[in-house]
Amino acid sequence: MIVSYLFLLAILLATYISVLNRVKRYSAGLTPLLGWLMGLGFFLLVPLTILTLHGGYEMPPADGITEAWSKVNLANPVFFRPYAVIWLSLMLTCLAAYQFGASPACLESNRTISIPKLERVLRITMALSIVSWATMVWLVGGFAEFAVSHWYLRNVALAERYGITIVALSDPAGESLTGAR
Repeated sequence: MIVSYLFLLAILLATYISVLNRVKRYSAGLTPLLGWLMGLGFFLLVPLTILTLHGGYEMPPADGITEAWSKVNLANPVFFRPYAVIWLSLMLTCLAAYQFGASPACLESNRTISIPKLERVLRITMALSIVSWATMVWLVGGFAEFAVSHWYLRNVALAERYGITIVALSDPAGESLTGAR
């Protein structure tokens, strides 16, 4: 089983390095895409590589916390599907960066950024984040309840109370509600 993980990891790393080299070649310096790819490598690929080469991980039992994912053993076939989903999403991300973000046409395109439009987008995004946070505090039952509750248990309780519709507000990827069945 470990051999298949190593094979998938080798393909992913080769693809990532190829895309990173292509982006560097067609970039005139530091670009948002190049920075984003570096962050992708540091925050996702390096931990995935360490996890794969180590064969899994086991969190030390601290404070009596025992969650379902506190021990991951890649020899167990149950972990292949989550690994394959992460692998596929990273491969599709590399494909998108390769196809749309790194081409000779990028160098020729107009690179002027409208500062007023950028400021407007940032303000709208900040306002939506504040509204989302305030709605979450209101749904939990107020700031005092929100401040003392654990984020995972809070999302599980909200999922039990409001159903799957809470996913759109609390976690668009649905990652924090995996235990709420």
